[in-house]
Amino acid sequence: MKKRVLITGAGGLLGRELSRAWEKIYSLTTLDRQNLDICDFEAVLELFNKIRPDVVVNAAAYTNVELAEKNPERCFEVNVEGTYNVGRACSLVNARMCHIGTDYIFDGKSHSPYIEEDKASPLNVYGKSKWDSERVLEKISAKYLIARVSWLCGIYGSNFIKTLLKKASQEKSIKVVNDQIGVPTFTKDVSVALQALIDAEEEGVYHVTSGGSCSWYELAQELVKQERMDTEILPCSSGDFKSDVSRPPYSVLDSSKLKKVLGRNIMPSWQEGLHDMLFSLKNQTEPAQK
Repeated sequence: MKKRVLITGAGGLLGRELSRAWEKIYSLTTLDRQNLDICDFEAVLELFNKIRPDVVVNAAAYTNVELAEKNPERCFEVNVEGTYNVGRACSLVNARMCHIGTDYIFDGKSHSPYIEEDKASPLNVYGKSKWDSERVLEKISAKYLIARVSWLCGIYGSNFIKTLLKKASQEKSIKVVNDQIGVPTFTKDVSVALQALIDAEEEGVYHVTSGGSCSWYELAQELVKQERMDTEILPCSSGDFKSDVSRPPYSVLDSSKLKKVLGRNIMPSWQEGLHDMLFSLKNQTEPAQK
């Protein structure tokens, strides 16, 4: 019998990928913000009581880092209160919860990849809300899994890769920052890793990222190389772009725990993930954005 899996935030970058990848694997219920407001606990509990899911993947989140600085109340309402509501409802219906975390809970002062136990010290409103969303789950006697991802890209929604592809097709040169280091991670690969963790009924915190690390500049260079584009990628500093948001200069997540627990290296290198995403973009049969 297939597991009953419910996905919140199914209209987002990761949620849409999970919905597509898992439609034949699980008995799936997919909910976007129009179908379910996770800030309304009574609505969440009523729906969970009706569906009785075995697993709930909470992919719903306020992810606009810039807007979060201007609307911190709304950001915390969705990311913290919403997560608490989903976790509490999971506990009441005895469902396992998989919550999506982020590299932005770290301040980027480390000189080596962050492990799951490293101290969080977020620099911005979004990062603080996501760290609080993790801590709030500790107050609930739910069976939960936290999967931290970073620099997420995929064929759905807006992300760095799709924006860069468009710019590279229109401009002769593009400036890209070279002083932020992280791990480009792709939604298709995340869906495979999450499925393995869910099927193994793992709990706790896991870093779910691609192999290797790079700067945004190096990622852009690799993209034009793989696409055989003539666009020149020029390095620049973060200070060249006006922003009210402090971002971690180094947010590489160490995913060796994931490999150890699953017994295999389930996440490909970021270069392989990029290649697969570019291939999927060229061959997709459904629109990538609503």
